[in-house]
Amino acid sequence: MRLHFPTVFHQPISSRMGVSRTKPLYPDVASFLEANYWIPDLGRPVTLEAHQRRFFSDVFTADRNGKLPYQTVIYAAPKKSGKTEMGAMAAFAYAYTQDPWNEIYFIANDLESSQSRGFRALTNSIEANPRIKGWNITKS
Repeated sequence: MRLHFPTVFHQPISSRMGVSRTKPLYPDVASFLEANYWIPDLGRPVTLEAHQRRFFSDVFTADRNGKLPYQTVIYAAPKKSGKTEMGAMAAFAYAYTQDPWNEIYFIANDLESSQSRGFRALTNSIEANPRIKGWNITKS
């Protein structure tokens, strides 16, 4: 799967010297998701529960060197508790916050689940979001 996103997690700001740099648009990844991850059935962005906010905070808070705390993240939860949507949100946040051309994998108990559910949740969110136009999403 290849996701090519424009950079909107940071916005350019000008310094007194006229040099362009960036500043965060959102204080944390959870706030970013609540502003940008669209739930098609609801017609609005997601509202995260407290445990979901903690998860994204733990996973996406970098150390002093800018390195994320984990190379692999496994999220386990009971059936019908939103695991697919959590995976899609994690992929969406990772694609936005990391350097381009990283690979994002959806892994599940069977091929159909990994290829269709997570990818479909993510693409449905992107396609339903009225703020997003012209993104290139390729299933490979």
